[in-house]
Amino acid sequence: MELATTPMTERQRKYRENYRQRVAGWYNGWLHILLIYTIGFTALYVYIANLHRWWEYSPSRSCSCSPISSNGPCTAT
Repeated sequence: MELATTPMTERQRKYRENYRQRVAGWYNGWLHILLIYTIGFTALYVYIANLHRWWEYSPSRSCSCSPISSNGPCTAT
């Protein structure tokens, strides 16, 4: 997998070869990709699912009453 013409010292080559031999038994690249994409798409789904009330968090709108007020609905100023 290593390119022979890369500018690497022999020490680096030996370390990488040793590292790959130790990791090769348990690491699966396809599983890694699947896990990363699953986490990413799950997070994206949660973010999009909560966009239905985005205006409540808009910093340009301020409320003149307390959210626990009994004065009726809050009006934006």
